[in-house]
Amino acid sequence: MKKRKGDDWFPFWIDKWIFGSTRDELTVEQCAVWVDFLALSYKDEGYIRANEGIPYPIKRLAGLLNRSEELIQQTIDRCLDPNVKKLRRDPDGTLYVLSHPQYELSNRHKRRLSEDDVRQKGHGVQKKDAKRREEKNRIDKNRIDKKKVEAAKAIYFDFEEVKWINIKDKDLIFWKMIYPACNIESELNKMADWLLSNPDKKKIRYRRFISGWLSRTQDKGGSKTASTDEINAWAEKQAKKEKK
Repeated sequence: MKKRKGDDWFPFWIDKWIFGSTRDELTVEQCAVWVDFLALSYKDEGYIRANEGIPYPIKRLAGLLNRSEELIQQTIDRCLDPNVKKLRRDPDGTLYVLSHPQYELSNRHKRRLSEDDVRQKGHGVQKKDAKRREEKNRIDKNRIDKKKVEAAKAIYFDFEEVKWINIKDKDLIFWKMIYPACNIESELNKMADWLLSNPDKKKIRYRRFISGWLSRTQDKGGSKTASTDEINAWAEKQAKKEKK
């Protein structure tokens, strides 16, 4: 039965082709057609036919193989000759290559090719997996690098230097606009003192911490700055405590 997809190749034995009888039995032109017949027959289990029970018309074969109708007919007649006996014509008119089994791959060779295909497919899958892993690692690395850059630009409090890092003028202007009742510089100092006094309550998102602090201060009426009299009174009170 005609295959939906023919084999990609078939074994062509060198010694048989060079030293066999074919060169003596056929002309040079007929030898070329014979090789075409072999290739065509291998697509249909040894048959040269349009379909099961349907032979190729000579004109169709000539067009298919790009040979003259006369050469095609001469080659067929010669190969059907009992003295040459390379072809067989069945009752339905289809042609069969009698030596087709000799060109068939052995079962052992077919298994080896099948195993090679499996290995190649497996190798292809491994390459695809490796490529996917490489792409994922690249994306992960880019994501990590991006996070590092963002972290380096983020606002945080340096406990060793006892100062705020990465607070820019535009941040101060923005906070003063959002929290007009707050003395931003004074509140930042208060936050620093609170952080130093509570080292076990270090923050992860310092900008959020600052915004929350200023929002609560704004809601309570804003920053309270002590008057000169209050400062002097506090100083005198401290001095008296020290004398005692």
